[in-house]
Amino acid sequence: MKKSLLSLAFGTFALGIVEFGMMGILNEIAADLNISISKAGHLISAYSAGVAIGAPSLIFLRKMPLKKLMLLLALVITIGNALVALSPNFLCILGARFIAGLPHGAFFGAGAIVCSRLADKGKGASAVAVLVGGMKVANLVGVPAFTFLSQLVSWRLPFAIVAFIGLLTSVTIRCWVPKLSALPNTGIK
Repeated sequence: MKKSLLSLAFGTFALGIVEFGMMGILNEIAADLNISISKAGHLISAYSAGVAIGAPSLIFLRKMPLKKLMLLLALVITIGNALVALSPNFLCILGARFIAGLPHGAFFGAGAIVCSRLADKGKGASAVAVLVGGMKVANLVGVPAFTFLSQLVSWRLPFAIVAFIGLLTSVTIRCWVPKLSALPNTGIK
């Protein structure tokens, strides 16, 4: 497996953990912030709103070279989750979850294009499977570990770990992904 594809799988691994891990720790967050579980559930909605707004951002970022775009998205994963881990109150966490959701759809969309460009001839689908595989590993291993750490230590620790994985994604993209030109400009359509 190419290291460049693995670097993108790190990003989808991080995104999968924070997307689905929140559901398992609402009790811990609600207790820590002294809020109801239903109010804590808005943190899931905030992430979803970030995804819904962030995914169409590719329209505006389509002229950016793909490696730089992937680096930007990985840095937003890092920043958003670090902010969640460090936020002092519910409103700050809500805003941080929104930020953490922004790169989700764009990372998958742009990542699929990057994978197909990095793949050997006739291996584009296999390359994209590596990208999506990061999400599968997140669901099988990352989310249960996220929940376990939240219950064992603190709900903030797993978000700090995901921020570190985002940083690792940035470093590996910088080191392992070659320069890739932007998509051909075919207009906004």
